[in-house]
Formats: sequence, C-alpha cells, structure tokens
Amino acid sequence: MNYVTTSLGRLILINILLFSPLISHALVIYNSDFIVDDNRSYFNGFEGLPDTPTTTMDYVYSENNIRVEQTVNPNIYDQFPEIWVADVPDGPEGNNAWYPNSGDYGYTMLTMDDGSDFDNIGFLVGSGSPQTTSIMFELYNDGSIVTSGYVDFLYDFQYLGFSNEVFDTLFIRDTIANPDTVSFLDSNLNTLSLDSIEVSSVYEPSTIYLFGIGLLVIFIQRKRKI
Repeated sequence: MNYVTTSLGRLILINILLFSPLISHALVIYNSDFIVDDNRSYFNGFEGLPDTPTTTMDYVYSENNIRVEQTVNPNIYDQFPEIWVADVPDGPEGNNAWYPNSGDYGYTMLTMDDGSDFDNIGFLVGSGSPQTTSIMFELYNDGSIVTSGYVDFLYDFQYLGFSNEVFDTLFIRDTIANPDTVSFLDSNLNTLSLDSIEVSSVYEPSTIYLFGIGLLVIFIQRKRKI
C-alpha cells in the first residue's frame, strides 16, 4: 500500500465524517430568534400593507421576496378572511401585522416570490384566540409534503423558526382543538397572526458535500502526477 492509497483512504474517511451529516435533513425548530439581523437575506414586516382591513377570498401580500397568502376553506364559501393590517392589538413590531380579523377556516401559506427554497426562516407568531393551544405547520417541496407537526402555544406573539430542511412552501395555522384531530381545511377556527418574517440563505448541504468531493478529486489528480 503506497502513500497515495493511504492518504486517499484517509481523505475519503474524513470527507464522509465531515459531510455525511450535512446531507441528511432533520428539521430543527426554534423558539427564539436564531437569525442574526446582519445575516437576513429577506425580511417581511408587513409595513407596506394598506391601512384598512381587506376582505377577499384569497388575500396575497409580498414584501422583499417573501409572499404571504391567506387560503380559505373552499367548502365554507361564506367565510372570507378579513385581513386586519393596521394597529393589530398587541402587535409586536411596527404598526402592521398579518391577522385574519375574527378568524377564518383556512390557513396561511408562505413562499418566496422567485420560487426558491427556504434555508432558514423565522417569524413572530400569535393568535387572536386566548384558547389557542397549538400552532400547526406543514412543509412542502415541489408540491410534495416534507414534514408536518405542531408546537405548543403559550402566549401571544412568540418566536418560531425552522431550519435544516429543504422546503419551498410553509402552511401554518393555529387551533384550539387537539392538533392530532385538526386538518388545514376543516371547520376549526383559525386566528393565526404573523409578523417580522426573516429569511437567511446558507450553503445548501448538497453544495457543501459536492465541494468536499471536488477537493478530493483534485487531491487524487495531483497525487497521480507525482
């Protein structure tokens, strides 16, 4: 066994140890702000919304490439969301926040205007109902569900963040019922409120892995020339 073979084996082992964890995705959920302001790539504080509530069947608002849409239950046609956009009660930051005034029976959907994936995303989440017990979420990528779950809700406007998973769409809603029995389009009331959505971009794990493989190939080629 020569030096090249031994060194190559060591490099392969190091590459596996360093980069293999990065290509396995396991969703990480945060309950405190984990994105430094200087690292924000995009931010939506809803401050560009009009100053009066707006009632439509599908209300959409986009700011700094972050798109927010309220989706109603198609089986309950008379319940359209009235998005209260100014002077939200107990609003956490600024004058405006996203809130279906009096609630609806749908959910809120977050995407990027350019269709790109979310790397790290966090926001302030609240509820118009003091009885809310859980915030539910579903993550999708290219139209297929990636993961779903819920977090316990303790008080108005707490931080919620997601990272370490590849997804391009986030469904989110609140519930006063047992989240194991609630779907995103049922007869349970949704009073979810959002504010201060922040997104940061990082190197994709697959990109980092390929970079490591590239270094390995360069090393092999150089050793063969020796």
